[in-house]
Amino acid sequence: MAPQTVEHAPSVEFETEEGAAASVPPDTEVIVALFEDGAVLLRHRTNGRIKSVQGRYSITAQVQVVLPDGRAFGVTDLLAALWEYTRVVMDYVIGTAERAEGKSVA
Repeated sequence: MAPQTVEHAPSVEFETEEGAAASVPPDTEVIVALFEDGAVLLRHRTNGRIKSVQGRYSITAQVQVVLPDGRAFGVTDLLAALWEYTRVVMDYVIGTAERAEGKSVA
């Protein structure tokens, strides 16, 4: 799976105003790695004690097909290419059959 979009909307409340001021600007690291059980996706470092944390984290991903040579393609991209290739082959097969029967091909 390959991430397409990553959205993070955090809300951190600190125990003190000093702790909040010491944590500006936010030190947030988005980790783009394999999706595995227990994987760390986001790391947020602070310099003050945290009172509460809220937020939303959203990832949109696409299943990938990895070819033997290491190239990776999204499965929907491959399906679209396969559909187009099938159309081209069928146009050729039908055209060849019609020409063999002496029919006109538009």
